[in-house]
Amino acid sequence: MKRLNVKVNVVTSIASFSVNIILTFISYKVVLLGGGVSDLGLWSALSALIYLMRVGDAGMSNAAERYIAATDVNVSPARVSGLLGTALLVNAVLFSALAFAGWLILEMYLPVLITVSEQEQSVAISMIPVMLVGFIFINISNVLYGGIRGLHLGWLASVASTVSVVVQLIIVVILVPKIGIEGLAWAQLYQAVTASLIAWLFFVVSLSKLSKTNQSFLRLGFSIPITKELLGFSLRAQGVNILNGLLEPMSKLLVGNSAGLALLGIYEVAYKVVALPRNALVAGALAISPAMTSLLAKDVVAARRLYQATLKRLSIYSGLAMLVVSLGSPIAAILIFGSSDKVFSLFVLIMASGFWLNAIGAPAYILGFSSGRLRGNVVSTACSMIALFSSYAILVNVSATFGPVLASALALAVGGGVVFSINRKLLLNGR
Repeated sequence: MKRLNVKVNVVTSIASFSVNIILTFISYKVVLLGGGVSDLGLWSALSALIYLMRVGDAGMSNAAERYIAATDVNVSPARVSGLLGTALLVNAVLFSALAFAGWLILEMYLPVLITVSEQEQSVAISMIPVMLVGFIFINISNVLYGGIRGLHLGWLASVASTVSVVVQLIIVVILVPKIGIEGLAWAQLYQAVTASLIAWLFFVVSLSKLSKTNQSFLRLGFSIPITKELLGFSLRAQGVNILNGLLEPMSKLLVGNSAGLALLGIYEVAYKVVALPRNALVAGALAISPAMTSLLAKDVVAARRLYQATLKRLSIYSGLAMLVVSLGSPIAAILIFGSSDKVFSLFVLIMASGFWLNAIGAPAYILGFSSGRLRGNVVSTACSMIALFSSYAILVNVSATFGPVLASALALAVGGGVVFSINRKLLLNGR
């Protein structure tokens, strides 16, 4: 298990996410001091709209990680390089096209998509190109992170992520007091570019070292056979990723639609207060994915032990984390907003319940990707989206403020429960 670096990858992934949590909330505090919750609500709405463009994502990051993890770097370094080079090129071209199409749509239809004043629309229009370029580089860095994790060196991806977020915070502190929420867009762009450059360097150096070659792996490459191989897995997996990833932006758009930008700003912070600690723990679980891929091909018994240990720890630790953030929400409100806020605390409590139940299903979700058997992942994400919209249609009539939040929490719980019920059988029954 030493070569797979499971322990160090898990620990550093959690540590990196923990640092990101602190730096993210410092950034939000700077924004709130400068413009208030409405500015943060505008940022949340625009981020959600831009994220929706991921429906066109071909899933190169997960595919590259999976196939690199399954390749012996000592025997086939050129294949590893070809996998990442092809994934990078496909991703760069694809997301550039998506960003351009998104820019045209948002320029023309922004007032239709979100309710904004003329001043907010002017600010949004100036931010959108910067956010879209950042969107391209974020997805480039994700492929590079996937390549690094595929080499079983996920701790290096965590280092790159942490350094880039520190850069983002520095830019936020410098620019937001001067140019307002637009400074956050520029900070995100700097963060994404920094992450891409550092991750590229880490991958190149690591591949050269592991393969004991002096070859240069800096150039991008394109291979039609490799593209077909990557797409064979990624297009199946990406349908799951898209549905799963849409839950957050759709919940934010529903809150903004029913409650307005000010409450959306509060929801944005509440969502992050709950999601980031939970995601820090899930990131540790995700770090086992390359190891699980390798073990499933070599030692199913060891894979089963790894899954069960991950499930036990994640269930306990995520439950404790959700309890802490729920009890600590009044303190968080004072630190972030300057005073206690009952709506914020209730948002946190509701989302914490949903995220805890969802976290229990995370190891089973990872198992689906690692094994390539995605039926449980597909069914769970479909059920989650159905639960979101069906419960929203009912609950928004009960409360325009809390209805969308309750619907989001219910959707998270349903998704976690369904994938746990289906995918755990892949190992527990030895199939």
